[in-house]
Amino acid sequence: MPPVLSKMDSPTSFGLSPVQKTEMMTCIHTAIEDLRMEVMPSKANQKKNPRLIPQINITPPSTTATATPPVTSTAPIFDAGKASNWVNSEIGYFFPDPTRDEHVRMVEGALFFSNALAFVNHLRALSAFKNENTIRLNIYSCLRGEALEWFISELSQSEREKLRSSSLEEGWIETLMKRFKTPPSHALKTLKRSKYNWGDVRCQRSLVMWAHNMLRLAQESNEYPVAWQQIHAVWDQIEIPIRGNVNEPSSGTTVASFMEELDGWYNLWR
Repeated sequence: MPPVLSKMDSPTSFGLSPVQKTEMMTCIHTAIEDLRMEVMPSKANQKKNPRLIPQINITPPSTTATATPPVTSTAPIFDAGKASNWVNSEIGYFFPDPTRDEHVRMVEGALFFSNALAFVNHLRALSAFKNENTIRLNIYSCLRGEALEWFISELSQSEREKLRSSSLEEGWIETLMKRFKTPPSHALKTLKRSKYNWGDVRCQRSLVMWAHNMLRLAQESNEYPVAWQQIHAVWDQIEIPIRGNVNEPSSGTTVASFMEELDGWYNLWR
């Protein structure tokens, strides 16, 4: 006959007797208490020694303005608000020719410059209205004759690259003047032999255009360091019958006022 189990020893619905269930619960509580005791000292130690806690360094944004270091660039800045279109016939061509008395002339609707100073002054004036990048990158297309041969055959690739990347003044203008500027002795000789007379008036040769050509020669000759002296050198080359009508330039005379007076007399004479 099988042994008779007491109520305490009879299995429960989970297959455990009440005694076994009590022992299992006791083990679980003991394990939980041991785990709690292990965790609590760790937290206490972290409070006593904050270095045990991983630190995340978060730097707040500075409220003090700091200077931004300048950015250096060799490329000229785009001139906002200036025109960027380019048409060679509208801009003009540089065709150096030291034998010509006319530094600027119109040929079939296009300007031709035979004098380097006249051409670079044209570029300077142009830069007030057109984007410098556009001017700098397209000047080569305006070269003719000896200037074009110089660009193709004399310049190295690195020199052409320098013209492309430098500013207009430090690149093209400086280089063109160095290569094509009229020699001072030749400029002075040409100035001294050129005269304006009544025959020029009758042929309707512009007195103002002639005077501008002579003024450039005076500047290139290095004989007249001051602006009013350059103007006076031009006045000296007007023949006396005409010159007597024009006020002799003084230290207060400007190029604009001198040219305006010449234009007034020319329109009266012709």
